[in-house]
Amino acid sequence: MAKNNSRVVGTWVKRVQASAKEKQEWETRFEVKRNKAYYLGDQLAQRLDENNDRRVQINLVGSAVRAEIPALSYYYPHASIVGRPEREDTPGQKLDQRAQLLQDTANSIVQDPTTLFREQTHLSLKEAFWAIGCVETGYEAEFEDSKRSMDANRTLKETESDEVKKETLPKLKNEVFFVRRIPARQILVSKRKSALIQECDWVGYWEYQNLEDVKAAPAYSKKVTSKLTAKPGEGEGGRDDGELEDRDQAETGRQQIKIYKIWDLRTRKKLVFVEGCDDFLMTEAFKRLPLHFLRFEMDPDEFFPIPPIYHMLHPQDEYNDSRDMLRKLRKGIVPRYTYDENLVDPEDMEKLESGEIGTYIPVKGHQVEPIRPINQPSWSESMIRSLAASKQEFDEMSGVGAEQRQVAESKTAKQAQIVAHAGAVQNSFNRQIVADWLGDIINELLQLAIDHMVLDRWILRNVDPFSQFAMREAQNISERHQEITFQDLQDANSNFRWDVTVSVDSLSPVSRQEQQAAWNQALTMLANPSIAQILALSPELAKKTLDLNGVTSAREQELIGEALAKMAQQQQQMAMAQGSPMQGAPNMGTSAQGAGAASGSGPAPGEGGA
Repeated sequence: MAKNNSRVVGTWVKRVQASAKEKQEWETRFEVKRNKAYYLGDQLAQRLDENNDRRVQINLVGSAVRAEIPALSYYYPHASIVGRPEREDTPGQKLDQRAQLLQDTANSIVQDPTTLFREQTHLSLKEAFWAIGCVETGYEAEFEDSKRSMDANRTLKETESDEVKKETLPKLKNEVFFVRRIPARQILVSKRKSALIQECDWVGYWEYQNLEDVKAAPAYSKKVTSKLTAKPGEGEGGRDDGELEDRDQAETGRQQIKIYKIWDLRTRKKLVFVEGCDDFLMTEAFKRLPLHFLRFEMDPDEFFPIPPIYHMLHPQDEYNDSRDMLRKLRKGIVPRYTYDENLVDPEDMEKLESGEIGTYIPVKGHQVEPIRPINQPSWSESMIRSLAASKQEFDEMSGVGAEQRQVAESKTAKQAQIVAHAGAVQNSFNRQIVADWLGDIINELLQLAIDHMVLDRWILRNVDPFSQFAMREAQNISERHQEITFQDLQDANSNFRWDVTVSVDSLSPVSRQEQQAAWNQALTMLANPSIAQILALSPELAKKTLDLNGVTSAREQELIGEALAKMAQQQQQMAMAQGSPMQGAPNMGTSAQGAGAASGSGPAPGEGGA
């Protein structure tokens, strides 16, 4: 059995080595290291020119990324629990108590400081601009028994089997859900690549861990860890990680080993092994992949994306070159003159060289121009045109124009409108990508709570802070906090098909402004009595209209439907009191009643709120 395991581990070592080689080819092709260097502002091969003067560098790449990130993720995302797509077209759908419990649990975990959700996702979002973003979600338990205690390093706190967990339930002290960034340089994927993670054979990452911590981790096989010894690493993909390892050993006095964590998507097993070892540290089945990748621009035939900064490299170089040429011209083109030595004394010329204002000298003779300027070629205009052209190219490649960086460049209102519209479309697309990524992470955290939570947990009962009815819903919650148990989550999850979504409206102040504009437009439309009466009589039509006007929340649509129904009922009562049909829609009530009578179950006018 040991020989078979040794052969299998050797096969996996060859697979990760081949994957690392192809990963290095991707990094070389798209200049990943250079992308990051340009973001950090290290863009010049030589910072000093031939005269030892500092060259000009204007970091447009860094400013473009800094301008883009707040529009993508500014607040804590608000997770919403919604029914599966089969309920999406149901008018008046409501969030029942089961979904509300799951939603409050998910948002409480996200906002828990120990989860590090915002910190880790923000770092991965930034890294996605020059490489690829990735975070790992997980659950960890802390036990009171010192023999079962683990090192503070979360990466060693693997999920234990149900049998071990049952034995340690009385000793469980604390449990935490965490989000951890996986650096792009450590990610590995199968050689059979695809843009879709579901079509890859396996995916994982490598990392260095302290040898003593690996031996102490209870989730790892003691039979295997007892044989582990630290050896100088050769580095992954040609990278000299051995130097990093040696430096860490010198600083901390601890030996380190390189561990591979692989999720085999074909067999649905997680494999943990060390290069050179004849057996796995751990093999266990998994239900869901805990790695979540953020990719803005995907190659249809490759797993690793095209980094956004890669398109900005050449325009950034062009801009720096043009700007540095202006510096050289400014320093090189200085006033130079010739003078008639028979008319001007050398002592008088020294007075002019001092540069003081109001300096004058006597001139002998009657020549009109005793001092003449020397004509020099001027390249300033062409350099300025080159600078403007390179700036325009950069804006086109980055998708972040000057207006988004709070610099007005559009000369006309029409140009400003076109630029604003194009920018809104691009930002909406990227925000949706980030919202889907965050929703996937939150969904896994909630699934982990349903699968593994043992201790009772206090959650914050909340409402969507970006909802137009947030104040009203908050008043309906009598208790701000609620203690839930594992059984509560199980009951809420049973027989209920749900998904986690993160609305882009909850991510950025820009989104909130767009939401406010859509909301005001919807209210203006509903202020029309004729339109309000039509929508009050048809919940399906009301839902469709509100969806198209940006009001997609089921709760908001329900409240609007109730208001429309009350308005229609009041207008009907006023019309009946006056002895005449409702103004603006004389036949609406009759036709609606007729339709209801024909169907045998239709609601009376004013009672069919969305």
